[in-house]
Amino acid sequence: AYANGTVFVAANQDPALPIPPGTGTRRPGSVQAYAATDGALRWRAPLEQNGTATDVVGPVPANGRVYVSARTAVGTLQAFDQVTGNRDLFIDAGSGSARWPAVSGSTVVLTTPCDTSAFDAATGASLWLQAASCSTGNTGIPVVADGVVYSVTGTTESPDFYLLADGSPLGTYPRDGIPAITDRVAVTTTAFRMRAVDLATSTELWRALDRPPLQSYAIG
Repeated sequence: AYANGTVFVAANQDPALPIPPGTGTRRPGSVQAYAATDGALRWRAPLEQNGTATDVVGPVPANGRVYVSARTAVGTLQAFDQVTGNRDLFIDAGSGSARWPAVSGSTVVLTTPCDTSAFDAATGASLWLQAASCSTGNTGIPVVADGVVYSVTGTTESPDFYLLADGSPLGTYPRDGIPAITDRVAVTTTAFRMRAVDLATSTELWRALDRPPLQSYAIG
């Protein structure tokens, strides 16, 4: 991820960090910042992972911070100062899985296979949570557009979208993957198709078939 002349990366295990006592052979994960001009390391910050982390999701730079989700004994949301690397936010995000973060203004939105939740980006205070039918692997980066959260989570064929301000359910859209949203139209892809859906009516507007396998989501 890039912001303000700096490239930010995250690692599940950082070989530059020592193994904490009593944690077996796993090294801590970290967030690292590099100068975009010459690749010089600006800072490295270990993630608090209680020796159990296997997943790190992010980083997402916003609001002068770098947001990362990491699995510890629970799922956590952590934020680091973009300039100094100091950790200034650490909260229990309520799940044993690393959760995909999306930042929109003063709100961070996270998804797991079981729910979508929102937190205050400055304080980490919980704002709202919407549960979904739990599944294995059916989750992705939440997309926020025009004050609406589009959540790829749960087991249903029609994932939900919610009002960013308070989590009020607004409707559904077809499950194809992480969407690109424009003018209340969702464009989604699978390995073999791309389609656009009117979000107000759930009507399919167009579909591209018989294409070579697509290797990316429509998000953009």
